[in-house]
Amino acid sequence: MKILILFLWFLSSVLLAQNPEMWSRKADKLYRDSNFLEAEEMYRKVNGIKPYFDQQFNIGNSLYQQGRLDEAKSAYEKALVRKGPMIRKNQMHFTIWVILILQRRNMIKVWKLISNH
Repeated sequence: MKILILFLWFLSSVLLAQNPEMWSRKADKLYRDSNFLEAEEMYRKVNGIKPYFDQQFNIGNSLYQQGRLDEAKSAYEKALVRKGPMIRKNQMHFTIWVILILQRRNMIKVWKLISNH
């Protein structure tokens, strides 16, 4: 009997650990609380178990909020090849465009700093 109870406890722990919906909800809460680094980590866990469009999109958003623009752009590009809602894909195209503009502005600022010396 003790072995059965121990086995069931272990099995429930494993099943909870592999529950992507639970992790996804936790990641969403972390994101809403502006805890973008932990949200990104949690979204990556979920994406590793059950990869789908929304998780990759959310990884991109978390990276963008952290200012990790190159990584965010890459995450959005990965999400774009997955099946997902057109409105979200349009948001990603726009955000990628914004990232490219920000990167170009930074390159121009650096170039101006270098050329002034």
